[in-house]
Amino acid sequence: GIDRLPDTLTSLRETCEKLKAAGLVPFSNGYAEWWVLGVHNFNILLGAVKDVDRFVDALASGRSPGPDAAVVEGWMRLLDLTARYGQPNPTSGTYTASVAAFLAGQAAMIQQGNWIEPDLTKGVPDLDVGVLPMPVSDTPSTRLPMGVPNYWIVNRDSPVKDEAKAWLEWLHSSPSGKRFLLQELKVIPPYVSLASAPVGPLSTPFAQAWRQGQTLPWVLPRFPDKTKAVAAAMRSYLEHPQSHAQFWRSLGQAWSRP
Repeated sequence: GIDRLPDTLTSLRETCEKLKAAGLVPFSNGYAEWWVLGVHNFNILLGAVKDVDRFVDALASGRSPGPDAAVVEGWMRLLDLTARYGQPNPTSGTYTASVAAFLAGQAAMIQQGNWIEPDLTKGVPDLDVGVLPMPVSDTPSTRLPMGVPNYWIVNRDSPVKDEAKAWLEWLHSSPSGKRFLLQELKVIPPYVSLASAPVGPLSTPFAQAWRQGQTLPWVLPRFPDKTKAVAAAMRSYLEHPQSHAQFWRSLGQAWSRP
């Protein structure tokens, strides 16, 4: 009975109700992993606020989120929705278990990224899978969070740094290296030498969103020492029901902790 992809909080909740009525679990939550909550999920909020520096100042000082209050409330409704329509005990799901459940068809949706594509296509080569935005309001959105997940670094003091540079050049310019990056790892490369589009049901829509400017910024790398504390506060909220106002205060305390 689902004839359109959800792009708002209301349509996502309606989709979950239809899935539940059909006897299906809407979400496979990997919330046992701190990075799933404290990095990727929380980044949805930070990527949506109007001024992230002002928002973080309000968070750290315990003040109300002010003009971003509606965004905070929408993000919390999204978190509540994933817990309500996920597996029992949402904070118990590990990365491995949540991906395996999704791959086995035990849940309709999962909060992950295109890095899981090799595992998915290896398990079910013709798996019909795609990407949805994570809405925090009832204003339709197609924006996807995107950022650089890692960088290659050559140790300047290494006795084999010339070999390392040669390997990196091979990886990004040779036919076999490019095939590995694009077709095996399904990465979305920023290099001119890798002009070919990535191949895969997850990498392709991310690449399209990037080209069309329909992305959310990847903000959390600016705060690497805060992510585990944020995850702990989010996990506590999911395990011990409290009001949104109480959670905001506990999140501020976690953020301010050295």
